[in-house]
Amino acid sequence: MSVTVTLDAQELDLTAYVGQYRQMIAKAKGYHRPNIASVEDDQMAAAAEYVVAKARGMFWNALSETFKGLPDLSDGSEVKHARDPKHNLLIPGDTKRKIAWYYLVLGTPPTLTIYGRAWGYVAMSEKYWDENMPRPCWKVLKEDPAMHPFDIKNCVPGTQGIDWGD
Repeated sequence: MSVTVTLDAQELDLTAYVGQYRQMIAKAKGYHRPNIASVEDDQMAAAAEYVVAKARGMFWNALSETFKGLPDLSDGSEVKHARDPKHNLLIPGDTKRKIAWYYLVLGTPPTLTIYGRAWGYVAMSEKYWDENMPRPCWKVLKEDPAMHPFDIKNCVPGTQGIDWGD
């Protein structure tokens, strides 16, 4: 089970701005981020973080430098995004945060799907290590029992933009 969230025009503008800001800061500070190649990648990552925060009714610190040691969400959770709906949860090999949920968000704005989440301490075990990726990482398949579904019961009732299935 998953939850689909559609961003409105103001939310799209906000996440686009945040993506541009993050790209600018990363370049100015000389951060090397091999998984983020373009402004568009940063904008999509920001949109993915936003939809999880929105669905859960939590604060999203949009302008924090979450790519440099801070969690993506205020509760310590991390959000991983992929455009391709067939994608699985990938956690980069240099990640240190094991006591956190890792959310998998799929699609392209304005409509994104929160597919599920896995605990870092489970996902970051030898069982999921994949040395054969272009960048070694932990890879949790969507069908794996380690992936917990994200469904309507995880959402704040009445939140705008969520497909409530009415």
